[in-house]
Amino acid sequence: MSSFAASLMFDSPVLAEEQQEPINTEDVLVLVEFEYINTGEGIWTATVPAPVIDGEYEVITVMEYKDEKLAPKEIRLVTVVDPEGYIYEKEGDKETRISGAIAQLYWLNPKTKQYELWPAGEYQQENPQTTDVRGTYSFLVPEGFYYIKVDAPGYMSYDGKPFQVTEGSGVHINIELKTKYWWFKIADWKTILMAAVVLLLLYNFYRDRRREAQEKKRDCENANRETIEKEMREKIEKEMRDRKEAEQDAREQKAIEQKILDQERIEQEAREAIKDQEIIRSGLNLGKFEIPKEELAGHREISKTDNGEKKWPEIQNQETIGNEPRQSLDSEDLSGKDIKT
Repeated sequence: MSSFAASLMFDSPVLAEEQQEPINTEDVLVLVEFEYINTGEGIWTATVPAPVIDGEYEVITVMEYKDEKLAPKEIRLVTVVDPEGYIYEKEGDKETRISGAIAQLYWLNPKTKQYELWPAGEYQQENPQTTDVRGTYSFLVPEGFYYIKVDAPGYMSYDGKPFQVTEGSGVHINIELKTKYWWFKIADWKTILMAAVVLLLLYNFYRDRRREAQEKKRDCENANRETIEKEMREKIEKEMRDRKEAEQDAREQKAIEQKILDQERIEQEAREAIKDQEIIRSGLNLGKFEIPKEELAGHREISKTDNGEKKWPEIQNQETIGNEPRQSLDSEDLSGKDIKT
């Protein structure tokens, strides 16, 4: 019965009983028939293949004796094929078993109060287990708290939640793994190629639009630069014109001021000349007199000629005051001199 080592749970066997009536095996569904082999010393062995379908099965062993006086006997044994858990991935409504997945069972150690790798070797089992092409695994464990961790190449790791195992139960949870490359599952290579072409077209469209936007921006910048340069040139030209006009106005103002000063000087000289002439006339009418030095500025000495006539000084700055010429005397000639009549 070695083939049932990890997948069968046994009820109490029914010992051989003498059969009063012939055994009719046609009343039940016979899955397989097997023969016992005598290994010597009264030991008979047989290999019973475990059924693929989970459930309870009855193993009936019929012993017939060569001595016809002895009635046949049978041994009935009820076996339970414990269900196996499996690891799979789901594609729509279809499940695909995953081979090569590593299932690890952890149990809560009552002493340390920590989850540890379950010591399957103490129960003639293996932990971790690697799934075959059917993706199956199974653990027959005692009571306690457990959780399962599953790893498989190309899939995301699975860490299950803790669960409790009671007496007579095993660990046979069906576990779904999620692929790391799930987007490969929703499209074939044609769809992926089509998506790549669409993305390439979108990229080219985006690049063209971006280039147009850059060119437009560059044109705007150039136009703005030209506008700014034109405004700067106009501003500079205006400043130069304003400066020239200001300089011209300043020159004209200066000329006007100078003309006014010259006019005032001329008028002042004319007034002084008139005053000097009045002084001279007054002196001639009154006879001998002395003219203060400070009043003779700009006059010349008045002397008599050889024939006794009066000689008037030469008029230096003759200007017209009204309709009469204005005469001025040199101060050097009249300074300190007496005017005689």
